[in-house]
Formats: sequence, C-alpha cells, structure tokens
Amino acid sequence: MKSFHAYRNDFFELYSEGKIARALNLADEIEVAYPDMAYKTKFWKARLYSVINEKALAIKALQEMNNMGYWLSPSVLQRSSDLENIKEEPEFHEILNSFKESQVEAMKHSAPLKLEFVPSGSSQNKLPLIVTLHWRLGNAEEFSAFWKGAAQSGKARVLSLQSSQQAGTALYCWDNVEISKKEVSEQVEEYLGIHSSKISQLILSGASQGARLAFELAFEGELTPEKLVLVAPAFRDMDYARELIEKRKGNFKIYIIIGEKDRLFFKNANSIKEMLAENNIPCEMKVYPNMGHTFPDDFDKVLLDILDE
Repeated sequence: MKSFHAYRNDFFELYSEGKIARALNLADEIEVAYPDMAYKTKFWKARLYSVINEKALAIKALQEMNNMGYWLSPSVLQRSSDLENIKEEPEFHEILNSFKESQVEAMKHSAPLKLEFVPSGSSQNKLPLIVTLHWRLGNAEEFSAFWKGAAQSGKARVLSLQSSQQAGTALYCWDNVEISKKEVSEQVEEYLGIHSSKISQLILSGASQGARLAFELAFEGELTPEKLVLVAPAFRDMDYARELIEKRKGNFKIYIIIGEKDRLFFKNANSIKEMLAENNIPCEMKVYPNMGHTFPDDFDKVLLDILDE
C-alpha cells in the first residue's frame, strides 16, 4: 500500500499548485487508506474548504475531528491563514474552546520522549550516533521512519527525540526554543554519558523546525557534533543565523537537503550556504528540483552516503 508520507507529498503538491478539488479528493482517499491519521487529514480538509469559502464543510471537518477525540492547539488553528474565512464563525470558537480543554489535559502528562534504534549484533562496535529532531507537528515514532534505515543497515545508532510541547493529537513542536534546547541537550548528554564507549561520532540532524533547532544547538556550542544533517531547514531569523555562523563554535561539516519547490525556505537555505562558504565552513547542499518541503524519495541512500564520508 502507498505510504502515508507519499500520500502527504502528493496532497501538498496539489495544494501548492492550487488544485483544491483534486487535493480534496485525495484527502478523502487518504482517510480511507489511513483512518488512524484523521487527526491530520480532517485539518487538511478544513483548510481547503475554508480556502474555497465552503464554511459549513470546513467547520464540519473540524467538528468531526473533535467528535473522534482528536484535537489541535488553538494557536495552530488561529495562525493558519487558510482558515481566515471561518475564524469569525461561532462554531469555530466552540471548537477552539473544546480543543483548549483537550490541550490543557494532555499537557498534564506530556514529557520529552526518545526512541532508540540500534543495529543488531553491534553491542561491541563503535558506531556513529544520529540524533534526529522531528519537524513541527510531528512525533518521534513517525519521524524515525526516515532515519532508522541507518540502524537497520548496521551503519549507525539512531536516537529520535520528541518534544514535550504537544500541539495536537500525536503532534509536537519545538516552539519554545529555550525549553527545546534544554530538553535536547539533557537527553543527548545523558545518552552519551551512558553509551560513549560505543559511539564514534555525534551526528545532529532534523527536518524543518527540528533542523533549525539542530543548527542552533551546534553553532551555539550546546552540543558538539561532527556532522549536521539538515532536511528542508526552516531558517527564519537570518540575522541570528549569520551571527551564529560568524561566531561559530565547534568543528563540523553541514549537509543540507532541500527541494527547489520549497517556496518558504529554499531561498534562505541558499543564503545560509553562501554565509557558510564566506566563513570557510564546509557545507554540501543537495537540491531536488521537483521537491517541496519534505524528504526526498532516496533519502535512505543520501543518509548512508553521508555516513560513509
């Protein structure tokens, strides 16, 4: 069966091209194939229906999500420009209140999480440790699927970290940067303290918001990786990025993997590449002409090639 990630890529390609009717049809197909991912697909449908001003259907999608026991942080909904057409509707505010109650309850139990993947039969071998940070509105289990092939191939240990900041059902973010840096640093240092004799090098990685966090942790000297692997990095504050690059702490090589159709972040990634070159910091950037804000299909191979360098 087609993977959820492949479906997601197809959906957002249609969305970015403005093919709303086709994107809605695909969302229906995804719901049938992956009913347990309704906490994502209902939100996607609500956004699309709002964009075409089908207010009742947009509200209905969010209500269905709520009725299924799923929730989203009210701030996520309020920040979505796609939902502008329904933000004044009384039903929308009722949903926000219900989601807020769910969020308050969920946050009582939310804590950082780590998933470890170790090659079989490697207990005596020194291997690289890949620490990876999920993108915004992701989670450690889903995100680890992109990275754990390195462990399955026997090339590295993988530690997939999850933020304590819950933004919805099975959705987490790194929005509070100070909390995020503290959690990641503490978990990595604890792991290294226990397993240092089995680790040959630290590779810090992530995607989107998680990639930006990895970048800052390395350049601020909070962690000392030998490699940084950044997939679709969501660089926003370019002045701060330049400051970090010019005051660089540590000695590591950077790998950036990004799509040319990543309309929000491709330009900034190019600027970061130029800043790194100006400051004699080694960086390889692999650009996929037809890819948006996601992972390339051949990421397994790309990651293994990085490990072999």
